[in-house]
Amino acid sequence: MPEGLDYGTHSYSGQGYLDLRQYKTPEAVQTQWRRLRSLFILAFAKHSACIVPDSDSRAYAITHVPSTSGQRNGTHPIETLLYGNFRDDRPRVTPEYVGEVGAPRAHRRQLNPSNWRIDPTQMQGAERVLILDDTWVTGGHAQSLAAAFAAIGVSARVIVLGRALDPRRNDHGSYLAEHRPALFDSSICPVHRVQHGSEHGVTA
Repeated sequence: MPEGLDYGTHSYSGQGYLDLRQYKTPEAVQTQWRRLRSLFILAFAKHSACIVPDSDSRAYAITHVPSTSGQRNGTHPIETLLYGNFRDDRPRVTPEYVGEVGAPRAHRRQLNPSNWRIDPTQMQGAERVLILDDTWVTGGHAQSLAAAFAAIGVSARVIVLGRALDPRRNDHGSYLAEHRPALFDSSICPVHRVQHGSEHGVTA
């Protein structure tokens, strides 16, 4: 998925990053929602067979990474934005954040599967789950949620709309030093990082 960076000023920039920052705010506009939905549809239409291979014998459920700040109630925008792209019979799982509300963001982003409570009955017998997330910074939230699913015997795969990289961070800075920026190409598989034909896209 796309990465939003300004390599000259060392600050986040770019339309993709602005959309990801703003789509959850009251000021968000429909064009931002459409752009983000299009990113997901492009990836899934072309690469779903790699992202989450469909199988009648191994059904999968869908879920998302809820807010951990304690400041958001009700339906998460990802549910409104992306869930409609999946078949109605896909189980929808709603994890509950049970970690420390109001803790510093860096603390909440640490790998800690005990931050999440999952109701196994919502899986409806599915053995796999596809976790949808908007922005990957450290991966702590999504990986913690994946580990929580693993603890109840469910294998998980994560797909994100965008990756945010900050050159001022040691981990991000070293990655950026080794990888030159490139334009986003939806034909490149987000799992295998190679180009596939259309046969790798199937119905969600």
